[in-house]
Amino acid sequence: FLVYYTYTHMYVEANLKRSLVLQVKLWLTFNEPWVVCWVGYGVGAHAPGKKDRPGEDPYKCAHNVIKSHAKAWHTYDRKYRSAQNGNLVC
Repeated sequence: FLVYYTYTHMYVEANLKRSLVLQVKLWLTFNEPWVVCWVGYGVGAHAPGKKDRPGEDPYKCAHNVIKSHAKAWHTYDRKYRSAQNGNLVC
C-alpha cells in the first residue's frame, strides 16, 4: 500500500507541475462543505447517511473539512502559488 501511495503521489505531483498548475487559476477543495457535513452527517439524506448524532457528527465533519482545506492551501501556497499566481478556495 505504501509503495502504491508513494508512486501515485509522485505521479500526481509530476503532472501538476507540468500541465495543470500553469493553466488552472482557481482551485476548489470542497464543493458545498455544508451539504457534505450537515446533510451527510446531521440529516442523513446524503452519503454517508449518518443521523445518529446530529449534535456531534456534523461538527466533527466540519472540523476535518477545515483542517484538510488548510493542509491543501498551505501545500499549494508553498509549492505552486509563486509559479501560477492562482487561488485556492473552499
